[in-house]
Amino acid sequence: MLKKSKQQCLMGEPIWLNLIATMCYGPLGTPEHFIVLVENITQRKQFQSELLESQQRFKTIANH
Repeated sequence: MLKKSKQQCLMGEPIWLNLIATMCYGPLGTPEHFIVLVENITQRKQFQSELLESQQRFKTIANH
């Protein structure tokens, strides 16, 4: 399972997380536990937003 999620940290600032989870099964095929990876992708999202804004400004300038 892969999920991107916007959360709020304890200081009140929003953070973006990339969540990956998988179920681990025992020898009899029964679920035993999860393995979860949490990655903070806040900076990546910020860069993407800044890039999009820059591209929009460029289009506005180029179209005039």
